[in-house]
Amino acid sequence: MVRLPIRQPITLRKSLYENKITLVKPLTSRNNGHMESEPVRTEGFCPRYHHAVELIGRRWTGAILRAMLVGVSRFSDLTQTIPGLSDRMLSERLKELETEGLAVRLVIPETPVRVEYHLTEKGRALEFAIEAVSGWAEEWLAETPSGTLDAEAQPPAPVKASQ
Repeated sequence: MVRLPIRQPITLRKSLYENKITLVKPLTSRNNGHMESEPVRTEGFCPRYHHAVELIGRRWTGAILRAMLVGVSRFSDLTQTIPGLSDRMLSERLKELETEGLAVRLVIPETPVRVEYHLTEKGRALEFAIEAVSGWAEEWLAETPSGTLDAEAQPPAPVKASQ
């Protein structure tokens, strides 16, 4: 029987006075039996995470990705699917998605010329993240009678099973 080492939990401490996060491993026995912690310092936030959140969080990008995930591929269909999205903004966001490698532009040489946009494997990998945000929004953002969203809304109370 092979025993795998048990991983010790790592706690996270953020300094209030510095922009540093310290990962602290549990106390370990070292230096003649004295107990010490082993801090590992990292500076600020992860730049990859920050870039990903900034990219997906840009205005209209999440809606465009969500529409493309369900199969909307033509420019005109995207503008019809997403109310309030201008042609200029859609064009700008699609270029950003192409630059980041999340989407590809496909020109179909027929009369008239047809242009489609499809998600790459990298873009389709965002499906779980988009679904998670969508689920969170359905649970935590309620529509008001005027049709706007209320971010302060609480999810509905769970229904108790009758006995």
